[in-house]
Amino acid sequence: MSERYLPASLLKEMNKDESIVRFDAWRTKDNTGILGVTAHYDKQRAVYTTSLENDNLGKAINTVFGDELAEVEGMIRPVIIAERALAKCVAILMAGRAEQTARRVTATQIEASRIRKNQYENHGQLMSGMEDLHRRVQEQNSIMTSLYIMVQDGIRGQRMTETNRRIKSVTRIAPSSSNNEGLLRALYDKVGGNPHVEDLAFALMKCSAFTDKALAHAAYVATTSRFHQWLTGQYSDTILIDGHCGGQVVEKVSTMSVFCATLVRSIQELPQSPELRRHLVLYFFCGQHSYQYGDHNGPSVLIASLITQLISQWPEQSLTDLPPAASGLHIRALCQIFSSLLDQLPPKINLYCILDGISDFETVLGGWADEMRVVGECIQAITTRFKAHIHADAATVKLLLASAERSDGICDFFVADQMIDLRAGHLYGQDVSPGVLVEALQGQVSYPWESSVGEVESQYFEQLDGTGS
Repeated sequence: MSERYLPASLLKEMNKDESIVRFDAWRTKDNTGILGVTAHYDKQRAVYTTSLENDNLGKAINTVFGDELAEVEGMIRPVIIAERALAKCVAILMAGRAEQTARRVTATQIEASRIRKNQYENHGQLMSGMEDLHRRVQEQNSIMTSLYIMVQDGIRGQRMTETNRRIKSVTRIAPSSSNNEGLLRALYDKVGGNPHVEDLAFALMKCSAFTDKALAHAAYVATTSRFHQWLTGQYSDTILIDGHCGGQVVEKVSTMSVFCATLVRSIQELPQSPELRRHLVLYFFCGQHSYQYGDHNGPSVLIASLITQLISQWPEQSLTDLPPAASGLHIRALCQIFSSLLDQLPPKINLYCILDGISDFETVLGGWADEMRVVGECIQAITTRFKAHIHADAATVKLLLASAERSDGICDFFVADQMIDLRAGHLYGQDVSPGVLVEALQGQVSYPWESSVGEVESQYFEQLDGTGS
């Protein structure tokens, strides 16, 4: 057996998938036999071993190839050594590259963690800043609300003083009649002073408790042609509004209450002039008087309050004796007194009567549902009677009844043309803040009342048809 390193060129030519490679046979000189040669290839060491069938063959090979193989082996050995060194270098490079890649991955992960940390800190600072801004806005709203309440308290005090003065002056209109004086004191006691002034301020203050969308839903009524007709028309008129406010109620104040309070305020702040028609406004917020306990609640207090408000604003003219309430201040007697006062209104008076939350009284408890039917009959009779007054100087009476959702019983006294339903969910397309809405409503109320009846009707219908300037 002899061991030789195979040349690289021979290794490439060999079939490395086989462990035994057969070479061309060597024949004897006389061609009488074949000397078999077998080469065993060791893949790990890249060497081969030869086995011969007889010793003579080995000697023959050594004789023929001995020097040449030794010379080839001497030439190939440095190449093999270089290849091994190259393999080691490649291995070292691969290991270094892997280590370098690992370092870069680690550095990238560290940088990503740092960025995430910075983003988290920045987000936290942003949220903290937003919370601080929100807190400051709330503080500013609280300050504005407090200022608003202070202003309203001052206005309320002035109005209460004026109301008391006017009531006392009315009692002196007919000093010889003890019936007037006693009736006025009884009405004043039944109402409990002037709660309507406090109710108005309370409804306006609750504006901030609702979203702009909820307020815009209620304020949409101001854009309807039927409301415009009621507000600006020269004749007496009555409308019923079903708000469908979707439960937007806070402490018995709904978004429709805020709209009604804004409407009252807009009429109150209209400039008054002796040359123009005078605007008077009566109002009542039923939600604030819908409790079954207490002496100042229910439909009878509603009518009594309207009477005291009307008397306190009565023009500086004589007032005849009020009809006696022989059987007490029950609902029918109160409606009779109120109707009688309206009949005595002097010319050039526009009287607005705004009743909010009317459906809060539509309950069988305390007999309020029956009393509300009496109120409905009274309103129906007033509407019919005053619609007959069509001359330019006649007093006009405009009644507006509103419910946060939908009225149940009082609607029986209204026809379809007198009803406004907000079920469709339309929204007022402008700013719904009370100040802006007051200006918008005042712009509608400021109507050329000094015009003739024909001119007023012509201008109104031109606006409806879109042909007016």
